Parts: sequence; C-alpha cells; structure tokens
Amino acid sequence: MPFIEDNFRISLRDKILGEVALNILIHSEYSSLESTTFTIERDRITARNFNVPYIYGNIDLKNSKPHRKNPHIANVFSQTIMVEELGSGMKRIFKYTPLFAKGQMPEIFEDDYFTIVIPRPLWPSDTNSGANDTINRPNDTINVTINGISDTINCSDDTIN
Repeated sequence: MPFIEDNFRISLRDKILGEVALNILIHSEYSSLESTTFTIERDRITARNFNVPYIYGNIDLKNSKPHRKNPHIANVFSQTIMVEELGSGMKRIFKYTPLFAKGQMPEIFEDDYFTIVIPRPLWPSDTNSGANDTINRPNDTINVTINGISDTINCSDDTIN
C-alpha cells in the first residue's frame, strides 16, 4: 500500500515488515535452540522468537522500556544505519500499522517468546478464497491423491467443502 512521507512514496508493508525483521535479528536469544517463526496468515502476520524477557506481558509505547538484548549485533546494524536509536523500530511499528491495517494496532507480547502480531487488512481478492470455500461446478472432475491413494471426484454428483 503506497503512502507519502516527506515527499517520498513508501510501502507501509515494507516499512513494517522491515522493522519486524530487524527486531527479530537484533533481539533474538541466540543461545537457545528454539526456532524463530514468521507466519503470514489471511488476517495477520506473526513473528515469534525465543526470548529472555525484560518485562512480561503486552508491550505498547507507554510501557516500553527499550534495551539491547544483543548489543554487539545491534551495534552492527547501527553502523550500517539500519537502526537509528534504541526503540525506534517499535515506534515505527506502532506508527505505520494503523495506516496499513485500517486502524488496527499491532500486538506485541513478551514472555518466554517475543511475539509481534501485525493485523493484515483483508482485500477484495482475499474473499472467496481459502479451505472452507464451496466448489460446485457441474461437469468438472477433481483428481485427488492422499497418501498414495488416487481418487477422482465428479463435481456433478458432489459438492466439495
């Protein structure tokens, strides 16, 4: 979604997800074998990484107390000018998400996992797609293979849910 800021056209999605990715890289707990996940769903984008919490619970700009969990990694990103100051990414996430997600705010939660949930706006192309849609087209056949067993479903006889 294009947005004009300081006479430049920017992508809100790119800005938000760039900040989320940097946050994952800078604040991950690398001593753990737990995997970092980045999940894109129909209505939200969730990033989750293992964490040694500084505070527990929901984080917003009022209760945020920025601190560097990995100061050496953060310094590398500061030298490359990808990170301006401590906490600037969080401010950008809270600034751009309502513009991107039609007024919805991000959810950031810290416990044993640091989780960022960015609401994803539903676009007209998102409707009528997904696993729960009904297909009812006569004269069509669908070939299905599950665990090596093949079957053909004739849509003139069945409705597939």
